[in-house]
Amino acid sequence: MAQGPRITKIELQKLVSVICINRPGYPATGIDIEALDTAATTIRQGLSADVPEIVAGFIRENGLYDNQ
Repeated sequence: MAQGPRITKIELQKLVSVICINRPGYPATGIDIEALDTAATTIRQGLSADVPEIVAGFIRENGLYDNQ
């Protein structure tokens, strides 16, 4: 596998912003986005009733999480 140029930690810090998002059921240490208390695996398997139909439709129409 070809590797690109190496980047230093200082250079990386200039290029990115890191944020933390609160996860339901875990101590709050980041930004609250009112996330669903649903695992991504459950959403991928189509087993979550918590996902709004408009979101589920977008996932289906765009082939997101399509494991086939």
